[in-house]
Amino acid sequence: MDLLQKPSQASFVWLKVTIQDFDILGVRAMIDVEVISAGNYSDPRQPAALMLPNNTQLVLQSGNIIQTYTSGAVPGSFPVTVPLGVERPLLFYPFDAYSANLVISLSLEQVVQCPENATGPTNLQSVQTGSGAVMKAVCNNPQGSSTSAPPLPLIVGVTNQVDTMHVPLNIASFRELMSGPDAAAKPESGPITIYLHARGHHTPFVQAYVVVLTLMCVGIGLYLLVAALDQAFIRPRPLNPTFINCFAAALFSIPRIRLMLPGNVPAGILVDIYGFGWATLMTGCALLIMISLYVGQYNHQGKLFHFEKKTN
Repeated sequence: MDLLQKPSQASFVWLKVTIQDFDILGVRAMIDVEVISAGNYSDPRQPAALMLPNNTQLVLQSGNIIQTYTSGAVPGSFPVTVPLGVERPLLFYPFDAYSANLVISLSLEQVVQCPENATGPTNLQSVQTGSGAVMKAVCNNPQGSSTSAPPLPLIVGVTNQVDTMHVPLNIASFRELMSGPDAAAKPESGPITIYLHARGHHTPFVQAYVVVLTLMCVGIGLYLLVAALDQAFIRPRPLNPTFINCFAAALFSIPRIRLMLPGNVPAGILVDIYGFGWATLMTGCALLIMISLYVGQYNHQGKLFHFEKKTN
């Protein structure tokens, strides 16, 4: 868990960011964002609910999603979908790589009360309350004045739930990027902007698993082709259908093994071109050779039987 701000007291808001999935086919990442309160920011009667200072609200923005929480609200989590940047395309599976960037703005704002003589249009805003989300009319401040909110102690935690991919996470705040790592140590008023950069690639186990399966299928195809050529040109032996069935079973098992690759990747990648494609081709050629030898052997035995019958 990365600590952006280190509050001196045990009262803070915890922003939990969880990477749920790297969709390499849809080229997008599914991320869950959850707000958790602790200490004085947690309601003692309902620990999951927020308890904010008077006349304040917690505003969270990520992309086109804006969440507003008031005292008594149970924030929970909400999904965010961000596009994936392709650093190494799917053609190089399982050595492809992707990146995702997420910007989250979190602020503790004063609730501006509308004067009785306020004029002008009102804005509809989604406000999260204890019973759910409601639309609330918020008036424009006729004087245009702004009020300052108290500082927001914030802890950011990032976890990865994608089992088949290694996703190193880099996280920083806007103040930290502009003024160095010590700038985020002291809570300050105003919005806090957090930048999350995730670079994902398949784990070494998945890479080794795909390579071993591919080499295994190529080895099976090569072995069967050599066995068929040996039967045809070097050491001819009587054939039976059971032996040929092994070639047919190997041929139809290769596509099933291909479907076992993690990620349900489409056909046409380099693993297919230089691995499973050659394995299928060699196994198919070996099966055709064995079938032709068996048919030739059967015809030869039939002709020999008729010749012996005529002789007798």
